Amino acid sequence: PPEVRGMIVAGPGNVLVAGDYSQLEARILAILANDFSSLVAFRLGEDIHSINACDLFGLKSVAKESPERNFAKSFLYGISYGGAAETLKAKLFCPCPRCIDKVQATPEMPRARMKSMADRWFARHPAVVEFRRALRKQIVDFHYYESPFGGRRWIFSPWQEAEREVYNL
Repeated sequence: PPEVRGMIVAGPGNVLVAGDYSQLEARILAILANDFSSLVAFRLGEDIHSINACDLFGLKSVAKESPERNFAKSFLYGISYGGAAETLKAKLFCPCPRCIDKVQATPEMPRARMKSMADRWFARHPAVVEFRRALRKQIVDFHYYESPFGGRRWIFSPWQEAEREVYNL
């Protein structure tokens, strides 16, 4: 992350290389779920995090480095990886002096607002809802997840314990 880049220095004769996969996880979710609106956005070369920020905050557009976009990025990945409104609030709140003026979840932000943001996102992405439902059903019924390439990952934990692990496959 940008906050730690200055803390890491390559040793003499070495070079640090950073790679950006350009919203790779969001793209994978869109493909696995066959999420039409996200797939169209990617096909048009749009920034998925900016689009989500507009949806979350009811804006027409946002700047690439805006606090709203950063919030939407964290929110999307939190939702994508099985986070609930209650856990997202905790993960999106940072009280440090550097973050305090940025748009973020706050201790005062009601859980209901976080939940309504998640509900709004899922309403716009019904294919993701269906993908998650089908994934849950497959694991509950058969105790494995089958990847698009045919590989199976066996899961024997009860769904409540396995849910976060499953969405992180």
